[in-house]
Amino acid sequence: MLDGTPVTGSGNMDLLRIRYAADGSPQEQVVATFDVATDAEGYLQQEFVAAEAGQFRLRTRLDDGQGHVVEGGHIFTVRGDDMAADD
Repeated sequence: MLDGTPVTGSGNMDLLRIRYAADGSPQEQVVATFDVATDAEGYLQQEFVAAEAGQFRLRTRLDDGQGHVVEGGHIFTVRGDDMAADD
């Protein structure tokens, strides 16, 4: 919360692979899903391995059990030997 009080919750985290269609629009595919929950301090930690290079998005949805659901995301790139420098 804004007052610094930890908020606990549970939900799911999806790892989505992002590819782009010929028209440039992003196309997402879920490649892994994890059940997640925050700890007593309101923190969440999840380990995963990206099996290939590319662009990905983590999408997390949490429910605090009091009718409040929040969603957040983060886009990141996994570099690999098969990626060109300008990819």
